[in-house]
Amino acid sequence: MTDVPLKIRKELYNQNQLCSIPECGRWLEFNSAIPHHIKSKGAWGNNHSLGNLLQVCLECHNNIHMGKISREKVQEIKEKNEKRF
Repeated sequence: MTDVPLKIRKELYNQNQLCSIPECGRWLEFNSAIPHHIKSKGAWGNNHSLGNLLQVCLECHNNIHMGKISREKVQEIKEKNEKRF
């Protein structure tokens, strides 16, 4: 489960109800949406700002942590999403 405060999770979910990984794009129910920290919590402490979070499904979240989706790709996706909102 996530340690991101509920208020921030709701804000993130209200921006987009889809997995942010373009190749996936699954529609997410609120309880299945997982906020992924772009910069690790170890690097920035517990930075739960919207600028440091990307909403993904469980499968994509696991793929990010296993290295199947690169940090560079995640950052690129976040930058594209910021331009839309």
